[in-house]
Amino acid sequence: QMKRLQQWRSPDGVRGYSIHSAEAQGTIFVHVPKCGGSAISKSLFGTAKIGHLSLRQYRIMYGARHFERLFRFAFVRNPWDRLVSAFHYLRAGGVNEYDARWSERNLAGFDDFGTFVREWIPVGISGRPTGISFHRRISSASRKEAWTSTSSGAWNPSRRILQGSWISAV
Repeated sequence: QMKRLQQWRSPDGVRGYSIHSAEAQGTIFVHVPKCGGSAISKSLFGTAKIGHLSLRQYRIMYGARHFERLFRFAFVRNPWDRLVSAFHYLRAGGVNEYDARWSERNLAGFDDFGTFVREWIPVGISGRPTGISFHRRISSASRKEAWTSTSSGAWNPSRRILQGSWISAV
């Protein structure tokens, strides 16, 4: 895992995504999916392709001592807004073939978000396999704790991330 994580530090990165520009500025930007991270990254670091690494992955990559010296920050989003955004993003095909296939199998039958919420989510969360899959996909990508906790999984209350348009160190 360490070798793969270290690839993110090179200018070429992994599949074109790299943390090199953020690292050069002494920062860790935890890019939580579907929270405006590409625009933030482009504005601050000159590239939208910073990738999605969790705080835990950064800690492993840098080691505890170096990790603690870097300024860490993230943006998170209201979970409902995140769900709406993810639904439309995946319905439009997502970013790759996997997203497009998943969307075709799971979302093609819903004309709009309202129908999806009324008919699919309640069944899915109560045990339908596709519902569980979507719930896990959305909730794991949107829970700030999944992206902003360290190896212990503990939430550090002195370094909060605020939802919405607020920013804070993690």
